[in-house]
Amino acid sequence: MEHQITKHGIKHFVFNNSLTNGNMKEYTKLLDMIGEYNDKNTEPISWEGYFIVRNNKQHPEEMWAKLKKTNAKLLLGVESGIERVRIQLGKNFSNTDIDWHLEMAKKYNVELMLLLIVAYPTEVKKDFEFTKQWFKDRKNYAGNPVKKIQLSMSAILPGTELKRKQEEYGIVIGEIPTIWLTEIHDVTPADRIEYFSDLSRLLNSLGMSANNNDDYTVQVMRDELDLLASKTA
Repeated sequence: MEHQITKHGIKHFVFNNSLTNGNMKEYTKLLDMIGEYNDKNTEPISWEGYFIVRNNKQHPEEMWAKLKKTNAKLLLGVESGIERVRIQLGKNFSNTDIDWHLEMAKKYNVELMLLLIVAYPTEVKKDFEFTKQWFKDRKNYAGNPVKKIQLSMSAILPGTELKRKQEEYGIVIGEIPTIWLTEIHDVTPADRIEYFSDLSRLLNSLGMSANNNDDYTVQVMRDELDLLASKTA
């Protein structure tokens, strides 16, 4: 990093690996080195990267103080507001753990982008309402620390657990991975698309900026749904 700073004048670093805090020992070393650099230099550097939620013992307040010193921006993989869905995704952290991250990030002014998968196949309509209320109850985090929420419609992609469970869930896939039918409950593709649209509007109204192109995404999904419906009729 110091080479890039000296040779190219880079002041902000973006880590594109899937998880910056996968190895906490090495991650803490990196935070210490960036913090020491910023303490010694009049032009501090900053960084951003993907970050997994853990409990407060694994991510204690001391770590958040270090994140502040390094001018960090975290892309936080919340994945879902529904705990059982996160377990199905292999993300074994609780909503209490998420709240700890929100509170610490607010206290230490660490910018967050939340990453959320919308309408996982095992979600039902009451889960949609729970998620919307979950965000309403946390509107005090809008702006600080939550600058943006990136919504991604649940997709059936090759090599994923959902693809392996396609037959179990009775999933029929359309031309694009985000459009599919399932026989495990009464939530229709139209319901999921409407939920995606409603959630995007809600987050924007709360000051938690959602994707700028959500309206276009919704229209593409509706067009694809019409095509899939015509093929399966």
